[in-house]
Amino acid sequence: MTGKPPLLHSLTKSDRDFMSLALHLGRRGLGRVAPNPAVGCVITKQGKIIGRGWTQPGGRPHAETEALLQAGTEAEGAKVYVTLEPCAHHGQTGPCAEALIKAGVSEVHVALKDPDARVAGRGIEMLEAASIVVALYEDDINILAAELNSGFLTLQHLKRPMVTLKIATDQNGMMRTPPGQDRQITGTLAQRRMHLMRAEHDVILVGRGTVEADNPSLNCRLPGLGSQSPMPAVATSQKTLPDDYVLSGHPDLILLNDISPLNMLKKLGQKGFTRVLLEGGPRLAKAFLNDNCVDEIVHFQSPNDFKDTSWPPEQSDLQLMGIENMSSQTKYSLSRLEIWSTDIANTVAAKEDAKDNVFFYRRVKPHFD
Repeated sequence: MTGKPPLLHSLTKSDRDFMSLALHLGRRGLGRVAPNPAVGCVITKQGKIIGRGWTQPGGRPHAETEALLQAGTEAEGAKVYVTLEPCAHHGQTGPCAEALIKAGVSEVHVALKDPDARVAGRGIEMLEAASIVVALYEDDINILAAELNSGFLTLQHLKRPMVTLKIATDQNGMMRTPPGQDRQITGTLAQRRMHLMRAEHDVILVGRGTVEADNPSLNCRLPGLGSQSPMPAVATSQKTLPDDYVLSGHPDLILLNDISPLNMLKKLGQKGFTRVLLEGGPRLAKAFLNDNCVDEIVHFQSPNDFKDTSWPPEQSDLQLMGIENMSSQTKYSLSRLEIWSTDIANTVAAKEDAKDNVFFYRRVKPHFD
């Protein structure tokens, strides 16, 4: 590379807006493009969008290829906004950097360098060698681009997928309801939000106990997104599941016969998966937390407050996992809060403020920083 500084001083509001759009487009690939990154691309000319694209299912075509196809010959002299450094290697298709050069674009804005050893700055080098101006972002957009592809980055650096721990509890910190009560803790809207999370992950992982207790299907049940259901995986010492479980008939079911969370993730990483949604019970979650294998925590908290003579137990599920007081720990920080109206409330007090709160926590410092 030339070593010249990024052109941050000359970035305009329009530049940032177009890159923000590219980031939103890139999200469309989450859960669908592994082992490739989920990339978004926008091409503009004289302030107007002439092409846009995102990584397609299976990882190809790449975002730049899709955007260039839309732009056609208008791409000559255009500006390109791409959320990850254009690839520089020959795979099933030619390098995206080479395609941008052939199209005659004048400027390429890059939100994040690609750590893949086959790229690692070479895409930017190719563009600059062709006298194309390159703007490499190093601000909040750079951070957002890293968050978008945290799964890809984790696989590149740690040889394992990133893990999102999803938990849903009542006000007592319990992931279960008392015996005889409806098993659903959160309301319909929060349930739909959970299913969207499933669509954005490659694998959904539970333990054998969850399979025996719930007999889940672990699919995405949002209209139109059934095809984006994650691949189911079960942590179990058994080599097979009994035929009477729903998952036993799944053609892509993965059985992980290992007691080490890190070893489980390494095996999934070898298969090219980048994003794992951990939806098991508190004991499986505790094992992953203790092994330092949780990168994000998403906590759905219901307004419900179940109580009877034997409930809640002395130790809540949050206490068992060691995350009953997230505000006092230093490993994760709250990144955002979502509030959803709920149609489930078991007490008069809960009905007065019937909201499901969803807390999103990210690791303060990723392992590979």
